[in-house]
Amino acid sequence: MRFVEIVSVVLMGALVGFLGFNTYPARIFMGDAGSQFLGFSVGVLSILLTQQTATPLSTSLPLLLIGLPVLDTLIVIVLRLRAGRSPFAADRQHFHHRLLALGLDHYEAVVVIYAVQCLLLAWQLRFGNDLLIVATFLGFAVLFTGSFILLERAGWRWRIVTVPSHSVLARLRAWLVARQRLPRWSMRLAWLCAAVYLLEVAPNANAVPRDIGWLGALGLLALAVGALWRQSAFAQTWLVRAALYVAVMVAVYLDYITTMNAPLFQAAKWAFLPLLALSVAVSMRLSGSRRFEATPLDLLLIFGALALPNLPGLAGAPSHIGISAAKLVVLC
Repeated sequence: MRFVEIVSVVLMGALVGFLGFNTYPARIFMGDAGSQFLGFSVGVLSILLTQQTATPLSTSLPLLLIGLPVLDTLIVIVLRLRAGRSPFAADRQHFHHRLLALGLDHYEAVVVIYAVQCLLLAWQLRFGNDLLIVATFLGFAVLFTGSFILLERAGWRWRIVTVPSHSVLARLRAWLVARQRLPRWSMRLAWLCAAVYLLEVAPNANAVPRDIGWLGALGLLALAVGALWRQSAFAQTWLVRAALYVAVMVAVYLDYITTMNAPLFQAAKWAFLPLLALSVAVSMRLSGSRRFEATPLDLLLIFGALALPNLPGLAGAPSHIGISAAKLVVLC
């Protein structure tokens, strides 16, 4: 088990550094030697992790740990053999090629692949019996490949070119979702959700520690100085930005230490936070300025932050780490 942990951490470090340059548009590409080495390593580590008598993990767990690459390879081989070609001949039948053919761009195709692999529930079923894991994998394989076949045969596309309509409702919809206008609406919605979250945390917080109180006072002083400094540069001064970032961190901390007795507050908070995340994602994705752009690597890191409290050896870690990290990422 110790060998698996050490090799896995080394591979993770190498891959995180590589993905920063490999994210589309990529500056570095991995060749066959690198991809085959990684595939071999993941397969061997999965077997070593689950096939030992001392581990409580299910022996069928590798089906879920590497379920999507395994299914992708099997489907491609079957399609090539049906076409009378070598199973090792290159083509565009892999899942990411088919996602691109359905109208998704590179970024969206990668995000879909990451999300589907996460939905295989390997962590939740790690102690399940072999029959349940095999049934889950087969159900996933049928559902995933069946969805692809149905969408391709129906001619469905993610981005559809529509004929302009002259109805009032169609023109209103076109005005609202225009590429130069939708990011603006999304950012306004994000500001509203962030303001609601901060205003809900402030009056409901428990007794604030003295050091946090002083930090909040300094942030308020910084905002006052920034407002009086130069009105035209108010939103651009580093002082104001730093104060806002500190305010966000303080708010998330107070949200964690506060015991909520008001169901309405809890419901509003959990309604606005997903809406905030969605509006930020839409604004960043469609904004023309591209001052800050999330990459698939960023999504992997967020997923890692959410999964961190559930890792072996961290059973005593605070359960709020993942959720609090996600709140900080979205708010900042």
